[in-house]
Amino acid sequence: MTYTPIRTLTAEDFIAQYGDDPRYELIDRELRDLAPTGPHEQQL
Repeated sequence: MTYTPIRTLTAEDFIAQYGDDPRYELIDRELRDLAPTGPHEQQL
């Protein structure tokens, strides 16, 4: 299992760095990677 430390960001930092990328979301000042997991991520 890989441990990834949680990054804390302000809303302004998040928008500046990830605002146009729907893969990431800011939840309680923590950057969350919303990459799909499981069988629905497989391309046909």
